Amino acid sequence: MSLIDQAKEQMAMTVENTKENFAGIRTGRANPALLNGIVVDYYG
Repeated sequence: MSLIDQAKEQMAMTVENTKENFAGIRTGRANPALLNGIVVDYYG
């Protein structure tokens, strides 16, 4: 696999990851999906 092919593949994966991250962002209303990436340590 050439260097250019590797770069294209990594860029495509980055674009897909960014699309998934932006999918959880909505303006104007609360969305519970925004809290999916938040981890809280607690003692109980």
